[in-house]
Amino acid sequence: MKKIKFAIICAFIAFIAVSCIEPVTKPTFFNSALLIGKWRQPSALCQDGSQGYLYYRFDTGGSGATWDTADDVSETEAQSFTWTLSGATLKVVYQGEMGQLIPKSYTLKTLNSTTLSYTDNYGTRYTYMKYTGN
Repeated sequence: MKKIKFAIICAFIAFIAVSCIEPVTKPTFFNSALLIGKWRQPSALCQDGSQGYLYYRFDTGGSGATWDTADDVSETEAQSFTWTLSGATLKVVYQGEMGQLIPKSYTLKTLNSTTLSYTDNYGTRYTYMKYTGN
């Protein structure tokens, strides 16, 4: 009888120990080739009342640019940046107006042929649509 109680107690302890272990999840990997191109999301209205857009252009080789037409900034006047994608982590290093480097890190949520979505370190979600126009 003591052996049965001991076996039941051992089985119970083993069950509790195993149930407390968090499952191992595989990291999410995104295809960086899908990132290449122009992405945009609506921003504020332009001075003429038209819809402004915030653009990101990711180029092959890890460079890119961003601009906002609501601020009357065109692609030729864009702020440059470099980028790397590792797993679900998108690191972007912006080039400031005074030459300073401004690193940012984002967690990708969606990356496919039409949608780019990520969160920043504060949990704010940003969603962009692929833009194929000029």
